[in-house]
Amino acid sequence: MADVPRYRFGPLERRGVLAGLRATQLLILGVGGLLIVTAARTLSPAPALAAVVVIGLLVAFAAFVPIGGRAVDEWLPVLGEWALGSAVGRRRFVSRKCVEGLTALLDPQPEFPPSLKAITILAHAVPGSDARIGVIKDARAGTFTGVLAVRGKSFALLDGPEKARRLASWAGILAGLAREGGVVHRLQWVERTVPDSGNEIGTYLK
Repeated sequence: MADVPRYRFGPLERRGVLAGLRATQLLILGVGGLLIVTAARTLSPAPALAAVVVIGLLVAFAAFVPIGGRAVDEWLPVLGEWALGSAVGRRRFVSRKCVEGLTALLDPQPEFPPSLKAITILAHAVPGSDARIGVIKDARAGTFTGVLAVRGKSFALLDGPEKARRLASWAGILAGLAREGGVVHRLQWVERTVPDSGNEIGTYLK
């Protein structure tokens, strides 16, 4: 096993305006620093020390501590849009298709809520096969998202050379997709392990 190559992915790259920090993080740090300086210059020593500690902790929490995978500055736009939608009645969406009755032809696209108006569902033919894959087009972001279902056999039980061959093949795929200037923006792998074909729950619910 010593001659089997190992591959290690580096940390996820997070680009920022300065030193990897987002503009909103810099704004929070700047406002916090201004409040700390103001408290230190206007208050007496004991209250100033307490204010500096409290403000520093709040600023550090708001700028760096994630809540549900997002920091406070990343949650503010989401909460703001949610509050605006609640105020103008956009949180509830009811499709008009239910009042149109039966039609002879299926609509090419479903009726999406306003937040998904830029989404289009497409079908793309697989070259050399009769199969088709679903593709989601996001006109607002200028992206296409496709999903492929793949199935593999047990990797842990393979011998060393076969593992190395498969790892090299996977590395070649990643290298081909990660070329600078390529059209692929993100590659995501979702793994599911089940003791059966995965259709037992669906069969049970039918």
